[in-house]
Amino acid sequence: MGTKISGILQIILAAITMAWRPLAVDIKENPNAPKEYNRIFNFLLAVGCTATAVILLFRQELIQFFAPDYRASSPIIVIMAIYYLVTGLAFTLTIGISVVKKTKIITIATVLAVFTKIGLSILLINYFGLIGIA
Repeated sequence: MGTKISGILQIILAAITMAWRPLAVDIKENPNAPKEYNRIFNFLLAVGCTATAVILLFRQELIQFFAPDYRASSPIIVIMAIYYLVTGLAFTLTIGISVVKKTKIITIATVLAVFTKIGLSILLINYFGLIGIA
């Protein structure tokens, strides 16, 4: 249930990032493109941080409203909400890398992230259970 509640944030960020990619490609030749990229990133940061804060502040109430039997999923909401925020911000930042055609950096970062996630999951699941894998 914790992933479903924190998924509210994912829906908000997905809507913004899906609209952003075509716009970013369209304005890449514009001399003001760096300013526009910065403006959109700041907007996404503000919306994402606000939505994350609201979800984190009211997670107990959201659990009580949607599924009172799942009160124990509260810690997962914290982890997943932060994960969705970072993922949405990273998606926005990778557009700049794609525009300058240095996608090798994205590949290297993704491979490192996958191995780091697998390694940390294996180590942390023994200590924290489900929260360790989240």
